[in-house]
Amino acid sequence: MIQQAILNYFTNVKYFFRPEYKEQSYDLHFYYSILVGIPCGFFAFHFMQLNATPLLFKMFLGGFFLFGVNFVREWYRVYKFGIKEDFVDVHFGSYGGIVAALIVELIYNY
Repeated sequence: MIQQAILNYFTNVKYFFRPEYKEQSYDLHFYYSILVGIPCGFFAFHFMQLNATPLLFKMFLGGFFLFGVNFVREWYRVYKFGIKEDFVDVHFGSYGGIVAALIVELIYNY
């Protein structure tokens, strides 16, 4: 079960290049997560002093944080409205967190 979830996380990148990217609003999850992740990243860089940590760790933190944010949002939608969920949009939120961490790294350190 965990192996399948990890495999799905990496294979869902294929939706970037398919019509479902716009049809299922995966693009909104991706872009909104970037918009949420950039200010949170600046906050973390400044107050948690993440300058000395490797870039891969910063990308992990960005992806993990926004995965959690999107997971809670989707869990609420499933719980409150009974919507069937496949969690692909949660993965796209996590991808947005990784990109946001890269953007913050470029702006903050260069």
